[in-house]
Amino acid sequence: MVDRDIRGMNTSGLSHADLSLVEAGINSAVVGLGLSVLEVRFSSGTLRVTLDADPTPDLEIITEASKLISELLDLDLAERVAELRQNYELEVSSPGLERPLFNAEHFRRFAGRLVEIKTRSTNGSKTRVQGVIRSSDGSGVELEIEGTPERRRFDFDTIESAKTVFVWPQEKKPKNSRSKGTSRGSAKGNAAKAAEFKSSSGQVEEIDQDLEDELDDDLLSAEDQAMIGVEESIEDST
Repeated sequence: MVDRDIRGMNTSGLSHADLSLVEAGINSAVVGLGLSVLEVRFSSGTLRVTLDADPTPDLEIITEASKLISELLDLDLAERVAELRQNYELEVSSPGLERPLFNAEHFRRFAGRLVEIKTRSTNGSKTRVQGVIRSSDGSGVELEIEGTPERRRFDFDTIESAKTVFVWPQEKKPKNSRSKGTSRGSAKGNAAKAAEFKSSSGQVEEIDQDLEDELDDDLLSAEDQAMIGVEESIEDST
């Protein structure tokens, strides 16, 4: 069974015959790079070609493909497609973070990913639905609706457009800094430890009081020293 394409209407800006000709020609030019044509559009004097691969092609591959496509257009397709005989610009790109999905092969490839589809009913109303792809066959796709355990099937006949949804990774929260109490305690602890040292004979001796006071001043924070000053002022006043 041939996979059905959800693009029921040709919106490429080219006739069906010319679109098939251009897509086939470009596919043959880039297949050696492991690429395939995802979409071709011609509008406002610009031919836009979106190329696909798994994994998504990088800039170096796209640049090389662009050169091959340009040569193909100049040497072959420009003589066969009326729109390409005029002056136009060529844009070649990869799908990007949120890429369109056109057929069952695309849905199978991105199984387990969050996607958004826009559906149309028989009365013309349209609905947007987000869900995770759970299965797909030649005629439709089954989604697990976002935020619920519900699973629903959508026939390709009812899908107007579909694309993957890029979910930005959550930033890691920075670790909480130490509280002032902890820092203050560490400073005093260091000062207390600095009040002792081991002499060459192995005996513990006390540092003289002046040196201990100097170490205390260096290790205590400005806030600690200010608090000590306030306490001393209170004691003097009493």
